[in-house]
Amino acid sequence: MSESDPSQRAELGRRIVRSVALSMVAVSFWVITEYWMKVGTDRIFVQLVRLAITAWLAWSLTQGKVWARWICVVLLSWGGFGTLAAGLRDSIEPLLLTLGAIFVVQLGLLLFGPG
Repeated sequence: MSESDPSQRAELGRRIVRSVALSMVAVSFWVITEYWMKVGTDRIFVQLVRLAITAWLAWSLTQGKVWARWICVVLLSWGGFGTLAAGLRDSIEPLLLTLGAIFVVQLGLLLFGPG
């Protein structure tokens, strides 16, 4: 891909945004599944509402909504760095570090990726 071909750059940007959106929903589903397995289904309604909001935000992101991109940037910043800090506090928690790293990579793709 050459720097002078804007259509290829735009297509790469769309692919990256779709990948971030899909991974946001997948990570949210994974977190809910982990929660259900460890804690139980006592908060199932709240968890499903959160998943629905995440899916809607991801869909809005793929539709090119600028507000959705910035909401994702704020939430991924908060979630990513907060989760990394929690994973390093007291004892190292590999699951939290993994989640935090995923959030920070998603954040970097949205902030610095093409498009």
